[in-house]
Amino acid sequence: MQRTRRVAASTRPAWYHGTAMARDGDEATVVRLDPDRCEALADRIGAARPRLEAMERPADVAALLGLFPSVALAPGHHLDYRVIDEGSAAWIEPFCAADGAPGDAPPPRGAVPLHDRASVSGGAGPASARRREVRELLHAIRFDRADPFSAFEYALFLTELGSFRAEWHAREWLDSSPVFTAGRLEERLGSGLMPGAPPGRMPPLEATVTIGRRATTVRFPVLTPVATARLYVHETVIDARDGFVRSRQGPTLMELGPGLVY
Repeated sequence: MQRTRRVAASTRPAWYHGTAMARDGDEATVVRLDPDRCEALADRIGAARPRLEAMERPADVAALLGLFPSVALAPGHHLDYRVIDEGSAAWIEPFCAADGAPGDAPPPRGAVPLHDRASVSGGAGPASARRREVRELLHAIRFDRADPFSAFEYALFLTELGSFRAEWHAREWLDSSPVFTAGRLEERLGSGLMPGAPPGRMPPLEATVTIGRRATTVRFPVLTPVATARLYVHETVIDARDGFVRSRQGPTLMELGPGLVY
């Protein structure tokens, strides 16, 4: 039988909010983040996007990283990327390069997204160089594993990096909006960009970080106008061993009707 050990009051950190059991049976601490602080970070990111789009590679992704104060690269390294254009979609493949490395020799490409452990951990084949590249990138990105807000920044940074300069079918994240307060949700719904207004009561708008021994899970609401416009829970699981992430669209909190079709 699983048991949940409760943290003694004298040892609880200032951000402590309770305990829960993770999916694998690991005891976890659930932290509810300050919605105003989360919203301020999301606003900074949204406001910076036009400026970043006007910058040259790789200064643009360095500036993107600079929006996340508690996330950094290992010393002696910098971010870089190549652009992939498939006609119906375009995106970047980010990688980490040593300072002083040639900037005009992109490594072999392969369809390996940042949020797919199965693809990254695969064996030999045409994408093996890209798999190695993603592992090196995640190994070089540092954040404070003891700080729940730093885990939130790390999860949000990787989502932003994976969607940077995306076009067409790859840009759903850029057309979506994380929302953390009822006021911001009402503002988005009243902007004319969404097909409807919230029916009845507002859904819960919680950003949480669940810290377990094996993994940390970051969850927060996202409003998307794509396909069926809706408010859903975005979930990122961060592996405690290597910082690898799995991201997915979680439960729907509110459906708004037909949305954008690319």
